[in-house]
Amino acid sequence: MHTKRGFTLIEMLVVLAIIVFMVTAVLANTHGITLEARAKAAASTVLDLIKDTRNRSVAVKQFTTGTFPSYGLDFDLSRPQQVIVYADCIADDNADGIVDNKDTFNYISGGGSCTGGSLVSTNKLDTQTKIGAIRAVFPVSGGSIRTVSESRVDILFLRPEPTIWIWTATDGVLTAGHVEVDIEDTTGKYIRTVSLYSTGEASMK
Repeated sequence: MHTKRGFTLIEMLVVLAIIVFMVTAVLANTHGITLEARAKAAASTVLDLIKDTRNRSVAVKQFTTGTFPSYGLDFDLSRPQQVIVYADCIADDNADGIVDNKDTFNYISGGGSCTGGSLVSTNKLDTQTKIGAIRAVFPVSGGSIRTVSESRVDILFLRPEPTIWIWTATDGVLTAGHVEVDIEDTTGKYIRTVSLYSTGEASMK
C-alpha cells in the first residue's frame, strides 16, 4: 500500500521562492514599461504644446485688449517639470525698424513686453518625468555643426508667418539650426527627444 506523501518544508520554501522571484520580475518589468510610457506621453505633451503655441501665433486671438502678440515656449532646467508658454507683444524691441537677432525673444518672468506680464500658461509635466537635457544644434563657419548643452532655451513663433526665433542662454538668438529637448523619467533610464527646427518642423524620437 502506497501512502500519500505531502510537500516537505524545503520543497515548499523552494516553490515559494520561485513564486516570489517571478512576481518580483513581473512587477519590475511592469514598472519599467510604465516609466517608459510616461516619458513618451510627456514628450507627446511637449510636442502638442509646441504645435498649440505655433497655432496661437497664426490665429487672430487677442492676448490683452487690442493686442495680438507672438507666442513662445520657455524650457529651463531650473524648472525641469514645467514648460512656460509666453507672449511677446513687441517684436521690434529696440525700435530700429528691423526684427532681427538684436531684438529680445525670451521669456521674462513677471515682465516682458506685454502689459501686465507675458505669462500665458505654466504647463506641468507628469510627476514621474522631467526635462533632462537641452541642446542647441546649429551650423558654424566651415560647414561644421556645433552642439551646445543649454540650461535654458526659448522658442518664439513670430507673427504672422510665423518665423521661428530660437534664443539660448549661451549664444543668444540663433538664426539657423534646431533645439533638442530630452524628456525622461525620473530615473533617467527612458528618454524621448523632442526637436524643433528653425524651419518650424517639430518631431519626437
